[in-house]
Amino acid sequence: MVRFSAAAKMRPHQVRAVAATLAHFEFGGRATVVLPGGAGKTVVGAAVVAAVRGRVSVVAAPTLALVDQTLRAYKAWVPDAARRALVVSSRSSASSSRLDRARRTRRTTKAGAIAHFLREGAAAGEATVVFTTYKSLAAVAEGLRRAEERAAVAVFDEAHETTYGGDRGGGALATAPALDAARRLFLTATPRTRTGAFSGAATARRSMDDAALYGPVVSRLSASEAAEAGVTVPLSVIVMDVGDYDRPSRNETALASTSSTSASESITGKDGRPGISSSPSPSLKSNSFSMILEPLILASRVLDD
Repeated sequence: MVRFSAAAKMRPHQVRAVAATLAHFEFGGRATVVLPGGAGKTVVGAAVVAAVRGRVSVVAAPTLALVDQTLRAYKAWVPDAARRALVVSSRSSASSSRLDRARRTRRTTKAGAIAHFLREGAAAGEATVVFTTYKSLAAVAEGLRRAEERAAVAVFDEAHETTYGGDRGGGALATAPALDAARRLFLTATPRTRTGAFSGAATARRSMDDAALYGPVVSRLSASEAAEAGVTVPLSVIVMDVGDYDRPSRNETALASTSSTSASESITGKDGRPGISSSPSPSLKSNSFSMILEPLILASRVLDD
C-alpha cells in the first residue's frame, strides 16, 4: 500500500509510472522515468519514496531553487518528509531560512552533521528524507558512510544533468557506488544519450541509455501524448527577429508613445522583410512595443559584438 497523502490526486500516467518503478525495484536497483515538463515528475518521485518506506531516502536536484521547491512538495505529500527532513546545501535566500524555521528543517553541508542527523533518526526509529543538490552529493555519501546507513531509495530529478563530462555539478555520484543506495530512480524530460534525439556526445561522459548506470526506462510519456491527454498545455513558440532593427532614438520612442496603434501593426527590417506582426487590443499603445523591443535590440547587439 502506498503511504502517500496525495495518492488519490495522482493522474493515470503518474500512477502507471509509480507502479512500473515499484515493480522494477523488486528485481533491479535502477530505473528511469521520462515525463515532459509539467507532467508531475516530482509527484512520481514522492510517491516512490513514500511507497518504499525506507529509514533513509535521498532526493537530489541540480539547483538550490529546485531543492527548495522539491522540499515544499514532499512536505505536502510525504508524511516522513514533513516530520524529519534534512537539506544538504547552503541557504539560498532569507525566505528559505524563514521557511526552514517554520517547518523545522535543518540545513548543513558538513558530512559529520549529516551522519549525526541520520543517527538521531535511527535511534528514534524515525524515517529521514535527505534533500540535496548534486554538488553536495559527496557530503551526503560521506554522511551515509559515517552513520553506517544505506539509503533505501535515491531519487534524482532533472537526471540528464548527471551525464555531463568533467563531473559538472557533482552528478557523477548519482550513478556511482560511492553513494550507497539500494534503489535509484532517475527522472527527466530529456534523457541525454550519446545517440538519438537528445545526443550530447561532445560533452556527455555518461549516457542515459546505459542500463548499467540508469536502469531501463520503465515508464515514458511523450510531450505530444501529454498534450493530447490534457496533462500539459501545448507550447507556443514566439520568435522575434530583432537583429536587423535600429534601436529607436529617444525622440522616436517619445513620438511612438503619443501615437495610437492601428488594428494590425507590422515592423519591417532594413532589408524590407517583414519583422514582427501583431494585432493588439485597442488599449495597447505603440510605446509598449518600444519598451519590449529596446532591450532585445540592445541584447542582440551585445551578442553580435
